[in-house]
Amino acid sequence: MGRAGMLNEAFELIKSMPMEPNDVLWRSLLSACKVHHDLKIGELAAKNLFQSNSHNASDYVVLSNMYAQAQRWEDVAMVRTELAHRGLAQTSGFSLVEVKRKVCMSDNIPSKHR
Repeated sequence: MGRAGMLNEAFELIKSMPMEPNDVLWRSLLSACKVHHDLKIGELAAKNLFQSNSHNASDYVVLSNMYAQAQRWEDVAMVRTELAHRGLAQTSGFSLVEVKRKVCMSDNIPSKHR
């Protein structure tokens, strides 16, 4: 539903589930909201995600980026402050590539193969 942009339907389905939704469901909905630019449902997904005691910094970064896209700078600052207050840090991204049948991290690729 999220990929199809059916965010209201996805949110209602999550709320109506007979079991407690986990952080994976809320994170999926938050990501779909980012893709489809739905800040209203994205905020609800983030609120539920943060209440689930998730310690994933990327959840805060996604919400912060959504606020930035909407030019809601005070909200960006609030989310980034909360991220720091919780002692969470975004992990750096990295890539894995295969060179001569060996898997290497992006910073370990021999220079002649770059």
